Amino acid sequence: MKQGSTGGGERPKPHVTALKPAGLLELEKLLADFLETRVNVSMAGKRGKISVDFADLVDLERIYRRMTEIQD
Repeated sequence: MKQGSTGGGERPKPHVTALKPAGLLELEKLLADFLETRVNVSMAGKRGKISVDFADLVDLERIYRRMTEIQD
């Protein structure tokens, strides 16, 4: 039998990606627009995680400064 085969003619179940709630998508977009980079927000139960992409250390410093500047 081939490796990865389910045997018995069963088909493997397709991977299903859960859709993000509209509010989460909106906040993800607002953060990405504010930081001018790709942002991913994920939720697992009541907790969440934010991932911010950066190109290099200069870009990371730019993002840091944007996040810590005083807003009026």
